[in-house]
Amino acid sequence: MINRRSRFAVFTILALIACGSVAWADTDKVLTRVKGRVSVQRDGTTGFKSLSGSLGVRDESIARTGTKSAAMLALADSSEIDLGEKTQVRVGAFDRDAEVAGRTISVDNGALKFTIRHPAGSRANYRFVTPTAQIAVRGTVGLLIVTPSKTTLICLSCSNDDIVVTHDGTDESVGTGQVLQLVGIPGSQSVIRLPLKGFIDPALEQFLGDTYKNALAKAAPAIKAAMKPRATPNPCASNASTNRVSSDTPSEQFDSVTSKPGCK
Repeated sequence: MINRRSRFAVFTILALIACGSVAWADTDKVLTRVKGRVSVQRDGTTGFKSLSGSLGVRDESIARTGTKSAAMLALADSSEIDLGEKTQVRVGAFDRDAEVAGRTISVDNGALKFTIRHPAGSRANYRFVTPTAQIAVRGTVGLLIVTPSKTTLICLSCSNDDIVVTHDGTDESVGTGQVLQLVGIPGSQSVIRLPLKGFIDPALEQFLGDTYKNALAKAAPAIKAAMKPRATPNPCASNASTNRVSSDTPSEQFDSVTSKPGCK
């Protein structure tokens, strides 16, 4: 017969396991405001809340930037996604059971710069989904500009097969210094290939100009601190984690508290 002390020990172990899974999900991805107005729908179902610093975001969270705004999404494998102004993305869970393990990031609109680190294997580990294309990415630096009827992909540093763009059942590859545009709705798209040299788009200046670089430099300490490994893997060291988040009403603020089941 199990005595009270044994039952408590079993409960404690189960609680630590539960806490570990919750904490990992919350710190797997960190969203940081670089400048301007940045908001996040942390679980994909609640209302959008304005972000003033850094915040660990859950799977299926939606990040949104306003006019003349920017944010940085840092991922566990050191990959980084810079969000330009008027951009909205949804970050999916990391799928280890898929044929090609990886993460899906849905881009509804806007512009972003991605720096994806090479995985251990030879298959793509990130997939960007836009209204007009699916883009498999592995170990690449590039830019993505999205509207409801056009996807523009710019490869800044790519090796062979680092990027594969799928549209209307067809695969397209993109190399360093190339621009690929898919124009039109699925089923009736045209493909345009251009050299990067001489290509002009206002969205590019967000990431290549000094204004963005300076703003990113100012936000670097917050990004580094948010992604710094914890001194101890025990997530139950405290009963809850608190993030300072402001609501969509500038005069209101609240502490976003992530409770940890089973922690006392």
